[in-house]
Amino acid sequence: MRTLGTAACPPYHIAFVIGGTSAETNLKTVKLASAKYYDELPTEGNEHGQAFRDVELEKELLIEAQNLGLGAQFGGKYFAHDIRVIRLPRHGASCPVGMGVSCSADRNIKAKINRQGIWIEKLEHNPGKYIPEELRKAGEGEAVRVDLNRPMKEILALHYSCRSIPFLHAYRLTARLSSVVILLTPN
Repeated sequence: MRTLGTAACPPYHIAFVIGGTSAETNLKTVKLASAKYYDELPTEGNEHGQAFRDVELEKELLIEAQNLGLGAQFGGKYFAHDIRVIRLPRHGASCPVGMGVSCSADRNIKAKINRQGIWIEKLEHNPGKYIPEELRKAGEGEAVRVDLNRPMKEILALHYSCRSIPFLHAYRLTARLSSVVILLTPN
């Protein structure tokens, strides 16, 4: 997890998949697990090689993620919001391990294409309604201008309070990726 660093905007949603009959199966499962598609899997395997979520390992890895000392922006313990571990049946001669990450924004939409048409998940049109009223109030204080074009050493030396409201100023271009999961079904 340390090798992920902070380049993809932590805190992350991380998915590990252990096993699979091929590397391709493993990575397809990683993608679907990172989109929370397998959240309802059973928590135990069986003698037939049933896929399952390893919730105990998920808890252990989340603690390890918090102990990395990496987090949003300049550090902290929130490297990951959550971790999913999916275990799959595998061939005796190989055990592929895949890891997927979704940034904190975690924008996913599910869609299905079949003979009847294209079906896209309905999304919330007013997500702001989930923000508590007390957090919607403006005028909580003056924003502190932080010039991100300055060297990071100078910015860190400013030592603003964690209650400071930052106004980030820079000439930078940021790109974000969103995920779309499309399931093709025979019906």
